[in-house]
Amino acid sequence: MTDLRCPVCARPTVARHAPFCSRRCSMKDLAHWVGAAPPFVIEGEPADPLSADADDAETLEGDGST
Repeated sequence: MTDLRCPVCARPTVARHAPFCSRRCSMKDLAHWVGAAPPFVIEGEPADPLSADADDAETLEGDGST
């Protein structure tokens, strides 16, 4: 029996995701075929979506002018 390898990362193929090893690799291959650009990277710590900065709080509350 031939040991099949994932065409993306060369790990052993998993029957559920054949001919890939995982859903991640199958999606990566699909993105390549449809011409999707890889996601861009933003450096630094991710922002906490539940906390507002001082500038954001002013924007949310408004400055009283309409």
